[in-house]
Amino acid sequence: MLHGQASLRNWTYVSFGKSAPLTPEASPRFSDELIANIPAGKKHRERYALIIGNEAYGKYRLGLPDVAHARSDARAFRSYAMIFWGIPDENLFYLEDGTAGLMRAYIGRLTLLLKTAPANAEVFFYFAGHGLPDQESGSFVPAAVDEDPFGSQPATTFLHLVQQLGMDGALKVLAITDACFTGSTRDGGNALATRGARYVPVTGRLPIGLVHLAASRSGEYAFGWDEKKHGLFTQVLLDCLRVAPATQTWGIAFEKVRTDVMQKAARLHFASQEPVLSGHPFTLSEFRKSRIRNLKP
Repeated sequence: MLHGQASLRNWTYVSFGKSAPLTPEASPRFSDELIANIPAGKKHRERYALIIGNEAYGKYRLGLPDVAHARSDARAFRSYAMIFWGIPDENLFYLEDGTAGLMRAYIGRLTLLLKTAPANAEVFFYFAGHGLPDQESGSFVPAAVDEDPFGSQPATTFLHLVQQLGMDGALKVLAITDACFTGSTRDGGNALATRGARYVPVTGRLPIGLVHLAASRSGEYAFGWDEKKHGLFTQVLLDCLRVAPATQTWGIAFEKVRTDVMQKAARLHFASQEPVLSGHPFTLSEFRKSRIRNLKP
C-alpha cells in the first residue's frame, strides 16, 4: 500500500504483511550489485521478517538529519529476505521512513501474527536508521523518522521490541541493526545539536533465542559507503552472504564481515567500526554453528 502525505512526489512505500513489487519511484536509480544474482533458497512458511529503513528524518526538523542510503539498505535486505532466506511475502512486513505510529502498528501486527506461528518459527528483524538512547533505561531505540531525540517517550526500545518478537525465547530471532549508537551520522557528523554521548546500546540481558548483529560497537560510528549507495556494514554483510558457499557457517561469515568492515572503515573513513555479535551464550554457540541460510544447526 502507499502511505500519502502532501503529494504523490512525497509518498512513501510501505506494506503490511505483503511485499508488493517496488514502484518505479522506490526502485534504486543505480546498478545495485547486491541484488544481482542472489542465490535462491527454498520457501520457508515458518519464517517472518520485519524490515525498516528510516532515512528522511530531516523533514520533521526535530534535531535528527537524514540517514544516507537507509532506504536502499532496507530494499536490498528485503530482497535477501525473500530470495536468500525464502520468506513468503505474506510473512514480510516492510516499512520505509516509518513514523512512531507506523512502527508501533507494524510491530503490533507482526506480534499478533506470531501468536499463531508454528513452534519452529524464525523471525528476521532489520533496521537501518538512527539509534538513540532511551532517557530512562539507556537502551538502544530504533528511532522513528518523527522521533524527538530530546523527548521522554520513544516508540520502542530495541530490547522491548525483540522481546515481543521473540515471545520469551519461543522463537528464533535474528536482529540486524545498521545504526549509529552515539548520536552520529553515517558521514561522521553529529546527529544532535548537542555532543553525542557514548553509552551501551542495549541494556538488559538478551533473551534466549535471540541473536543481535550490530553494525558497530558502542561509541563507534556506523558509516555509509557512498560509492555503493549503502551502509558500509549492510553492503559488506549482504555481499558476503551473496558469494559464500551455502555450507558456510554463521561463525565463519561473521568473522569475515567483522574483518572486512574494520578494514573498509579504516581505508574509507580513517576510523574504527567493528561489528558486534551478541546474545545469550548458549544461543550464540548454536548460531555460530548453523549455516548461513538457517538460524539453528
